Amino acid sequence: RALNFSISNDVRKQDTPFFLMGVGLNSAARELAWEFLKSNWKLLVERHHGGGFGSITRGMAVIVGGLRTLAHYEDVKGFFKANKVPGIDRAVKKSLERIRSNHEWLKRDRKDIEKWLKSH
Repeated sequence: RALNFSISNDVRKQDTPFFLMGVGLNSAARELAWEFLKSNWKLLVERHHGGGFGSITRGMAVIVGGLRTLAHYEDVKGFFKANKVPGIDRAVKKSLERIRSNHEWLKRDRKDIEKWLKSH
């Protein structure tokens, strides 16, 4: 509901990125935020490109950068390959690097982390 509200006429355009980042920081809602971002990408580009799109790009990076599977990596890569917007290549590249890094870190350390959490 918050994400849909963020693109309604009841919210100023410049406030939309803060909704995206807020939801994107929540690990339980991150995938929902990613799906919302993909579904509303055209609208976000139309509303913000040319003025304030840097905030949308930061919101995208918060959401995408927290993803952690190879399936997410491929999804993000494919989405932005098919939906190019001038000026976001660097943010997309950094986000893809973070996804891969998150994946590798969890692959390497997940069992140790779970063990430690259970014992403390």
